[in-house]
Amino acid sequence: GVFVLPMEADLGWSRTTIFAALSIRALVGGVLSPFVGPWLDSKHGPRRLAVVGSLLLCLSLLGLRYVESVWQFYLLYGVVGSLANLTMGQNMAQVLVPKWFVRRRGRALGFATMGTPLSGIIFPIPLAALVVAIGWRDTWFALGVVALVVLLPVAFLIRTRPEDHGLLPDGDTEVRVQGSPGQRRHSVATERSYTRSEAMRSRSFWLILLAVGVVGMGVQGFQPNWLPYFQDIGFSATTGAQAIAIYGLCAAAARLIWGTLAEHFPSRNLMVVQTTLTAMMIAFLLFVVDSPLTLFVYAALQGLTLGGQFILQPLMVANYFGREHLGAVRGIM
Repeated sequence: GVFVLPMEADLGWSRTTIFAALSIRALVGGVLSPFVGPWLDSKHGPRRLAVVGSLLLCLSLLGLRYVESVWQFYLLYGVVGSLANLTMGQNMAQVLVPKWFVRRRGRALGFATMGTPLSGIIFPIPLAALVVAIGWRDTWFALGVVALVVLLPVAFLIRTRPEDHGLLPDGDTEVRVQGSPGQRRHSVATERSYTRSEAMRSRSFWLILLAVGVVGMGVQGFQPNWLPYFQDIGFSATTGAQAIAIYGLCAAAARLIWGTLAEHFPSRNLMVVQTTLTAMMIAFLLFVVDSPLTLFVYAALQGLTLGGQFILQPLMVANYFGREHLGAVRGIM
């Protein structure tokens, strides 16, 4: 969102042209995720994917410094960026974290996915200032360097599941059953894990897919358009960035709120409530005109509602289909 207006002005591209890259990004990810998904269930697959993904992300961001034509932008941001997004980041967290937690899965996913909304606090204001100071091209380049320095070392720390290292989910320990020599039990909560083919034969799979797909169509390009939209209706770039920061803070809190609730209430019921509230807040955006206070109230409420979607959806899939083949199931979904 921070880059849209300066790229429009410098390159002469329409906003539709720029945001078409998001559609390409989503399409490429959708086509390739059934092939990447099973790798996330293997012992070494996630670590290798994250290493490759961090390099691809760096390449994508560095290359955006030099784009002159639309096809170059679509290739770097749409195709290469999609591959990077598919092999690391939130997509990976939503598969690996449920493998490490069962009883405390809601809170664990809440903590693990807080990075995305917190980026709404950390990045917009300094990025907007950086674009003014050094231009949008060098700002893309700087992001590429940061991505490489931060993400590549972290990629080597990734582990797929606790059992690969003699551990149990939720930090549980194995306990010998009294009076039963040789037999052991452990306190980890049990759940059935479906294979990809078993999941696809269930009605729940297709109902969840329909629900997630319809919601996704409504919000896919929603957030990236915020900053240019806020500027279109009369707010300054700084005020718009402040609103996005407020959204990020509330969306981060929403991860923990909805995740904790999901440990006590059925995730499908929470999804109904969350989706309804999100729709109401999107309608509220129509009444945000020239008052910064109204804009900030909108941003806070939208964060608390929309923020729940990004934890409840992966949580529901994990709760329904188990953790052993979660990458393969989510990949096809």
